[in-house]
Amino acid sequence: MRRTKTWNQVIQQLFEKGFRQDLRIHKSGIVHPTHIQGMQRHSGSPMGQLADYRLVLREGSGLHIREYDTYWTAHLDEVDPQVSVLEHLRQDAPGWHMLATGSIGAAVAKAFGASEDGIQKAFLFGAGFGLLSSRQAKKDDALRLARLKAAYV
Repeated sequence: MRRTKTWNQVIQQLFEKGFRQDLRIHKSGIVHPTHIQGMQRHSGSPMGQLADYRLVLREGSGLHIREYDTYWTAHLDEVDPQVSVLEHLRQDAPGWHMLATGSIGAAVAKAFGASEDGIQKAFLFGAGFGLLSSRQAKKDDALRLARLKAAYV
């Protein structure tokens, strides 16, 4: 079967799309991602995929590939979770980051004997902090993408 794309070509296309922007690739048009040196089977947010694969790129960014029945989706993560789970959540999975920071806020409040109302407020405060932190991180996207792209050209 003739392959029409390489994963390097996919990465180049993803540079044009930007971080966290999915590209869909038909399975018959490309080799299995495990043929890429350094590619790891990994996990990701459940979205109906059969499997997830990740490759750490230069600058600590990552290629995230999701496998479905007849196609792949691929996107660039600003920070690969194999480099830093916390920064990956903050940069690339802000919903999970907000949940984590909110939960930390609630746990601290509970540890100090706060009321249920106080625990809820601490959760909201922590989640709000997570949201602001994630938004601040997004401001550097264009610069980081340009550096990553330059490293691959």
